[in-house]
Amino acid sequence: MKTITFLLASLLANAAVADTITGVMVLKGELAIETSVNGVKTECTVKVTKVKNDLQEDQFGNPAYLVTVKVSLKGKKVDHSKEYLLSNMFTENSQKTVRDLVYASTEGLVMKIKDDGRLASVEVPYKTGKVTCSF
Repeated sequence: MKTITFLLASLLANAAVADTITGVMVLKGELAIETSVNGVKTECTVKVTKVKNDLQEDQFGNPAYLVTVKVSLKGKKVDHSKEYLLSNMFTENSQKTVRDLVYASTEGLVMKIKDDGRLASVEVPYKTGKVTCSF
């Protein structure tokens, strides 16, 4: 009986630890890179202006964050500028889960960060597709 109790406790403890995050914070700042939009050379600028705790937690107690990002695509025949509100809280199988390195907006913008909090890439919804800016 003690063995069964120990095994069950071990399994439950491992399940809870398996979904913890490291808590990487997005760094504020601005990055720009040249990309191509429909064959047109375009400058992609991403500026993280605000990072705040969303005051929500997932089922494992990991805190969600809200990030305000200004994105602009500027080039010949390309002019897009918009501010987005992103979150790292995702709903999977009707359960809320916080992700460390991915943030998304309801408008379709997806931002990925590196382990040190710097921007890795941003997928910007533009017209009928997406433009990817990799840093």
